[in-house]
Amino acid sequence: SIIKKEFLQITRDFSSIMIAFILPFMILFLYRYAVNLDTVKITLGIKNDDINPKISTLISALDKNDYIKTKYFTSKNEMYKVPNVLILILNRGRGNVFKCDVDFPHQLDLSQFVKNPSSPNNFQLIGVISHLGESSMDGHFIAFCKHFDDNWYLFNDAKAIQINEKDIYKGTPYILFYQNKNIKI
Repeated sequence: SIIKKEFLQITRDFSSIMIAFILPFMILFLYRYAVNLDTVKITLGIKNDDINPKISTLISALDKNDYIKTKYFTSKNEMYKVPNVLILILNRGRGNVFKCDVDFPHQLDLSQFVKNPSSPNNFQLIGVISHLGESSMDGHFIAFCKHFDDNWYLFNDAKAIQINEKDIYKGTPYILFYQNKNIKI
C-alpha cells in the first residue's frame, strides 16, 4: 500500500513525473548522442630494433587498438612529422643484461632526426616501465607515470602511490614514454 500511495503522489505532481521519468530519458539521450567522452585517435610513432617476441606482441596489441593510430619507422630518414606520443623500447638483450644502468633524459629534442626540424620536436618524459630483479627471467615490472598535476606516481600491481621524481630511476628502465610538449592529450 505504501508503493501505491507513493505512485499516486508522483502522478499528481508534474515535477515529480519530470524527475522520475522524463529527466532520466533526456540524460540518456544526451549521453548517447550529444556528449562524447571517447579518447580521440592518438598518433603513436614506433621504432623497434628489438626482436623479442614479447615486444612484438605489445606492438601488435597497440596496432589493433581502436584509440591508437600507429606509425612505424625503420630509420630516422622516414620521420617527416613527430608523433604526439613517442615510445622508446630499450633493447635489453637476454639474460643478465638488465643489470646495466641506462641514463635517460626528462626532455628530448628530436630536431636532428626529422626531415622538417622547424616543426615542434620537443618531448617530455611522462612514463617509464622498469624492471626490478637480477635478470629478464626473474623479477618484477613496475610503472612510473607523470600525472596531469605534474606529480609522479608508482604503479606496482594493485597499488599506486605518489613518489619523488628521482625515484623513477629505481630499477632498470625498459620502456620510456615521451609526450610532445606542444600537444595536450
